[in-house]
Amino acid sequence: SSCPTAVEGHIVKDAVEIRFAPGATGCNWSLTRAVPQGDWSFSAHLDFAPQAGESAGLVLRGAKESIALTRRELYGGALLLERLGDDDTWVRDFPGTPPVFLQLRSAAGKLRAFYSRDGLHFLAIPREIPITRLEGPLRIGLLASVAHWTAAQQREPARFFRIQQDILAPR
Repeated sequence: SSCPTAVEGHIVKDAVEIRFAPGATGCNWSLTRAVPQGDWSFSAHLDFAPQAGESAGLVLRGAKESIALTRRELYGGALLLERLGDDDTWVRDFPGTPPVFLQLRSAAGKLRAFYSRDGLHFLAIPREIPITRLEGPLRIGLLASVAHWTAAQQREPARFFRIQQDILAPR
């Protein structure tokens, strides 16, 4: 965590629940692990209704760059594939921000992002990113953040259910 105030992380009813302190602004929390060799996917079922300046989702970090697939309040509700320098691609979120499945998938050296309402039928975010752009050892995991410009307030937690990593084609 890069937060000067504590971020509470607990296991609550089969979920990793992340809650920022009311005064937290301009900080991030993440929990990551090493990426496996070969083709893989990493997914989580996210229950989170973001307020202005908040986001939660998945992150893939390399030595040079990070890529995140997050739920945000932007544009009336969006799922955003984010890269450094605001090189972002977004799709409209499901109405009412119900729990959503998010997935990052690496196959044949390309990273793609997917989302689903039911965890069975996934839709692709229209973007492919070469994995080599990230460089170095890669780490993947969960991410939650609060923007520096948002007001200090009581926030609802982000809840991550069914966190899963799959090996698609080992090398």
